[in-house]
Amino acid sequence: MKREIDGYVYDTANASVIASHETGTTHIQRLSTLYRSAEGRYFIVEEQERYGVYGALLTPSTDAMAQKWLEDHGKTDLAGSLFKNAKTFLRVEMDLDLLRRIDAAAGAAGLSKEAWVNGAIEGALADAVSPAQRDRGGA
Repeated sequence: MKREIDGYVYDTANASVIASHETGTTHIQRLSTLYRSAEGRYFIVEEQERYGVYGALLTPSTDAMAQKWLEDHGKTDLAGSLFKNAKTFLRVEMDLDLLRRIDAAAGAAGLSKEAWVNGAIEGALADAVSPAQRDRGGA
């Protein structure tokens, strides 16, 4: 697919596929693909086949839109490797008592749970001794 939009040419034949996401039901199939042109511009092509009728839409994308597309489609690691300010998600299972203690500590500090937990992890890592230091007997 090739389109000229606002003076820029977007061509799937001359662009890199960054990621794709496919969904579908019995009668409707959708494929959304994020591309990056040789010039570094992102664009999304959404293809749909509905009851045997095919259609496609090409949409230019900013870096922020491309990052959000990746995150929204569960590709946070890829977003993190392409964009410096991307977030990666970590699932942590904990008992309800610990979650309540985190809620209370975050509230007392005037922070969101996310901000409080990130700060606690950063603090723990700053105080941590690496395995190599432990093996040498250092701190």
